[in-house]
Amino acid sequence: MEAQCQLVQSPYLGMKLNIPLIFGGLALLSVLLVVLFLVLDQSTAPEDPGGEIIFTPSPSVPLPSENDGTLTVALRDGTPISVPNFTLEDQPEGASAENGYEVAGSGDSAYHILYMPEDSYFLISLYEEPLGEVRRRAEAELRSTLRLSDAALCSLNAEVLTTIDVNEQYSGQNLGLSFCAGSVVLP
Repeated sequence: MEAQCQLVQSPYLGMKLNIPLIFGGLALLSVLLVVLFLVLDQSTAPEDPGGEIIFTPSPSVPLPSENDGTLTVALRDGTPISVPNFTLEDQPEGASAENGYEVAGSGDSAYHILYMPEDSYFLISLYEEPLGEVRRRAEAELRSTLRLSDAALCSLNAEVLTTIDVNEQYSGQNLGLSFCAGSVVLP
């Protein structure tokens, strides 16, 4: 028996494989994955606003109580400050220390301010344009509700954010309170 060997023509046989190009592409992909990992890792770390001490929540920060009508919140440096207890006001269903308390606005209005007592953190979300005007209205209501000066408001652990649906340019960044150092100037 004679074995016959038949040569099969492959569609890739005529192509030159450029090994350096393949390895270069793999190296570039590896570098991009490392950079992505580092960016995601840094995005979870708290930012240091100009050398100030970042407040780390502790069990000593009191949660809302009905005792005297005030609520103690911690500033970024950990200093406690008393504000009117807005958690006693009409709160939406599900409001709690874990889910946050509504300070002003709502998810259906131009802005929404939430307070997270565990971190003594205020989240100010802007949902409509013009962002500058909406931020000013949210700031006025925050100032009125907390009865704090602008300087004290600037010391709060607070972020002002918007979504990509509202404004692509400003989404994903802390816009800050307009009267605080480092805030983004909005139109």
